[in-house]
Amino acid sequence: METLKKEDWVKDYLTTRKKEEQEIEKLMSDSSYIDWLSEYIGNRNAFSDEFYYLEDSNSYENEKIRQLHLFYEGIERYANQNEICPIQEETNFQYSVDHYNIKYNDTGIEIGVLVNLEVIYYCIKVPLSEDMSFIDFNDILNSKKENPQLKLLKK
Repeated sequence: METLKKEDWVKDYLTTRKKEEQEIEKLMSDSSYIDWLSEYIGNRNAFSDEFYYLEDSNSYENEKIRQLHLFYEGIERYANQNEICPIQEETNFQYSVDHYNIKYNDTGIEIGVLVNLEVIYYCIKVPLSEDMSFIDFNDILNSKKENPQLKLLKK
C-alpha cells in the first residue's frame, strides 16, 4: 500500500474542495437541483444522505442525494450572508440538529444536519405555514440573476 505524502494529500484536498465550491455555486444558481429535490421529497416525505446507496435508487438519484450536503452548505452560506440563524433543536440525546426551512414555489422543505459521531444531512417535506419562517429559494435565484458576480460567502 502506497503512503500518500502530505503535499499530495493537500493538493488532492484542495482540488476536491475547488470542485465542491463550483458545484455549490451551480446548485445555488439554477433551479435544477431544487426542482429535483421538490419532486423527490414529494414522493418520499423524508430522506437522509446516510443510506444513499440503496438498491432501489438509481445512480442519478444517488448522485443527487450525495449533493445534499453541498446544497445545505449553499443554503447555510446564504443564511449567514443575510443574517438568518439556523433553527436549532433541543434534543435529549447527545447530538445536535440545525436546520433551515426552505420554500420553493408551493413546497416546504426542512433541510438540516444532525451531528453526533457522524454527520448526517437530511431533508423533510414540511407544510407551508405562517407559524414557520422560510428562506424562499426564489430569492436566492433572483439575487444570483441580478448580480451574477455575487459569490456566496465561504465560512
